Amino acid sequence: MAYDMHASKISWEQHGDGCTVVQDGIKIESVKQKPKPKWFNNILEANGTTPLSKINKITKEKALKCNVYMKLEYFNVGGSLEDRAAIRMIEVAEQNGLKKGDTVIAPVSGNSAVGIALVCAVKGYKCIIVTPDRQSHDIADVLTALDAQVIRTNNGKTPDSPDSHYAYAKILARGIPNSYLLDENLSGANALTHYETTASEIATALKNKVDIIVVPVRTGAALTGISKYFKQHHPSTKVYGVRSHDSAYPSIPELSTGDLPSVADFSDVTGMEVVCAKEAFLMTRRLIREEGLMVGPSSGAATCAALKVSLLLLEM
Repeated sequence: MAYDMHASKISWEQHGDGCTVVQDGIKIESVKQKPKPKWFNNILEANGTTPLSKINKITKEKALKCNVYMKLEYFNVGGSLEDRAAIRMIEVAEQNGLKKGDTVIAPVSGNSAVGIALVCAVKGYKCIIVTPDRQSHDIADVLTALDAQVIRTNNGKTPDSPDSHYAYAKILARGIPNSYLLDENLSGANALTHYETTASEIATALKNKVDIIVVPVRTGAALTGISKYFKQHHPSTKVYGVRSHDSAYPSIPELSTGDLPSVADFSDVTGMEVVCAKEAFLMTRRLIREEGLMVGPSSGAATCAALKVSLLLLEM
């Protein structure tokens, strides 16, 4: 059976100080982020409230008259932004019947796979990660350490192919009792968590004085949640997405180049910047070497776009 990355109908309803995401008729209410405690009942409570770090040398070279900050999502418990989505998606799954001992099946790769496997390990769920064969061995080793079963499928399959890892995950979910298919492409909770946490953290840290935000686009969930938060609470803030385009240089797996899934809603996004992979990789090296920021190429791409947009909009 072919996989449809647009199968879910997801809408947003804003009200008062919060919002409701409606996914295929099921309502998911936003919740306010609680202050981080001094000690934790489990490691998942340590997630979020990641720091902002000012970029100094690179912006000085550009003679920018504004401050540029990077939100360091590698301070999350699994090392990436995707931990936020993994926690929230599984919370919603629990509200819809997922219970300890059940099996979570997720067609994902990279940081998303680590985040989901980590949450399952802590909460006591069996975890099956169905991933394309291009998945790095380092990530696969982490997944194995988290006691997740890893199933690799063929590379080069489009999402709607009957041989894709998405389609294979659906087949597994139909055949395994007490299993739950967790699909980040079709989950409203994936975007909602960035409305609830990521966006509000940025606003709070900068005392609501934010001119521009630039967000890398993979599934589009982070950009969706962040843009909707700022449109509702700080409408003067401009929110841009960053995508990559195909080139002779190796692609950036964390950035989307093609069609986007149901979770993506860019109706409140100011604009989209496109950065070539080579430019992103070179900026990544500079961020590590000059700023000490241990980031990947999606952050390099976002920095390139942020510098460009800042020069155009703030320096005029």
